[in-house]
Amino acid sequence: MRKNMEFILNASQRSSKGSSAAKAARRDNVVPGIIYGSDIESINITVQKNELAKNMSNEAFYSQILNIKLDDGTEQKVILKDVQRHPYKKEILHLDFLQVNENKEIKVTVPFHFINEDTAPGVKIGGGLVSHLVNEIEIVCLPKDIPEYIEVDLANLELDHSIHLKEINLPSNVKSSLLIQSEENDMAIAVIHKAKEIKDEDPVDETAEASDGEADDAKDSEAKDEKTDNKESSEQTN
Repeated sequence: MRKNMEFILNASQRSSKGSSAAKAARRDNVVPGIIYGSDIESINITVQKNELAKNMSNEAFYSQILNIKLDDGTEQKVILKDVQRHPYKKEILHLDFLQVNENKEIKVTVPFHFINEDTAPGVKIGGGLVSHLVNEIEIVCLPKDIPEYIEVDLANLELDHSIHLKEINLPSNVKSSLLIQSEENDMAIAVIHKAKEIKDEDPVDETAEASDGEADDAKDSEAKDEKTDNKESSEQTN
């Protein structure tokens, strides 16, 4: 459960606002964004697409504290709050960053990493399959305590059993926002269930099919011959 992975993002401040300005920025190979928070005035920024793509390839970028270095020499510690994507193109349209106060707890979502799936009794002995019911968790903690991910250990999970939120070992000073609200929010995180058996369809008797086909052809031939005979007989009568 590594934590405090450092990300540095260089950004330029922009004075122009609105959709037209945002489109113009994207044509210049940068992505528009905004930094906001209770302790600062909102700052409109742009980030280089290549630098952004490199950082966003790491899943920790979405949950860790980011250090944005502005072109005026100042720095802002933020977390990524929202990414607006193009509906069908692989393109980032806009970014929202929330300024963080290192002395105040924040809510942030981090991914689960499931371990020991193959050695779980329900899989190794019971022949079951693991289903991930939840892949991330919203936590509450100080910025310095944000983990990169939360491990979910399935080493003791039996067949037809599940592991719940309360059973997850969270790092010290880290709490589940759901369990803070109510202990009844103890949802299942993963389950091991028996794999469904797929029955083979009844084998097709190709010989029988061929025989049936030949019989049908014979009937069609007889019908045609009879029709021809009747036609010829009618012509002779006339």
